Amino acid sequence: MLDYRSQSDPGRESEKQVSYEILSDPEARENIRERMGRFLRAVHDRRVDTLVFLDRSARPLSWMFRAMWKRNYPSEAVPDVKFLNIGTATETHGGQSGELPWDDEVAESFDRRQERVWESASRDRWLSPAEIPASWQRVISEKTEWMHTLRETFQDSFAGRYSVIVEELGCSGKTQMMALGVLNGAFPSARKFEAATFFQSRSRGPGDESIDKEQLPWFRELGMAGVLEIPDIDAIQSASLSAENVRRIRSELEGRIERLEKEGVALVPAGLAGIARWEALMRETFVEDPPLCERLAVIIGRWKEMHEACMADGTIRPYDIEAVSLIRGEIYEAVRASEKYGNDWGAIRRMGDALRDIEEGPYGCASQVRKLRAAIDAHADLPSLIARSKQLRREMEELAKGRG
Repeated sequence: MLDYRSQSDPGRESEKQVSYEILSDPEARENIRERMGRFLRAVHDRRVDTLVFLDRSARPLSWMFRAMWKRNYPSEAVPDVKFLNIGTATETHGGQSGELPWDDEVAESFDRRQERVWESASRDRWLSPAEIPASWQRVISEKTEWMHTLRETFQDSFAGRYSVIVEELGCSGKTQMMALGVLNGAFPSARKFEAATFFQSRSRGPGDESIDKEQLPWFRELGMAGVLEIPDIDAIQSASLSAENVRRIRSELEGRIERLEKEGVALVPAGLAGIARWEALMRETFVEDPPLCERLAVIIGRWKEMHEACMADGTIRPYDIEAVSLIRGEIYEAVRASEKYGNDWGAIRRMGDALRDIEEGPYGCASQVRKLRAAIDAHADLPSLIARSKQLRREMEELAKGRG
């Protein structure tokens, strides 16, 4: 059984001042400290009873919050702190907020909702359940199993209490509103639920995490919060950093890889058919440049050989995503070098669109396998994950004391 002791955080407060290794940027430290000070005062002045930090990246904020509260309000009890793993999907965890639909109502209200997320970060005007779009509320209301799990997990912890959900970075509001909706639905006896945003996300799009790591240097880094994600969409709690949990996660991901490799082989004929169509279109499109056609045939031939190797192997292990990227680049460069067609952007675009037909084959499965293998590798060095988590906790607690 997985170890769900997610409230047992690694590390203890140290009396000795630590050097900032993870929070090495003085500007980022000052911004985090200033923001936490404002948030702390709001929680205190509004008499919040419970804080629910969203795993994983919001959890380190709970360490700083507790330390700063004890420093600023030593004679007052620290609000209860709980953790919930609801958010976007990762390779390990299915995520929940992705289930919220993007329809006309949601699109039309996007600007106002994003403005409210920003107000939550800049002015601590926190989100309420009444602000959840109706279509999202309908989806959330159907998550009865999640709500049942929440009630089993937290029992009567929220009864009669004012509770605030804490998200480390907010953008569209989906994560906060999913958490807000399911908690509000699961615990009707609660006095009030609201959702707070610590910082506004500055990301320009999916995968653009570097700019948000400038604000929160631990953002999305595995193990930094002292917990691991369970590979199950309905796992609302994280698990401790332990060898047993790493083994179980590895076993689950390796099982997924095995299934994907088998599924990918079944798609090889579709990939080969896509290559055949592409070759026919290529010879028709570039008929006036035979050397170009021959050059492209050699390049695409490597992709064909990759498909054939998968057929012979019975898996998609020979399918090399990096090699595919190089092949696509070589095709583009070869066309651009043609005196006849190098500036024919219509032809270049048609051939680029046709390349996507080939990806109806094992490409998608191979891409997922590559990501899952990377996730397995990331879990490999457990001692380093634990050490980094403890270091971050020490730094967050030092920052709460006003040091550095």
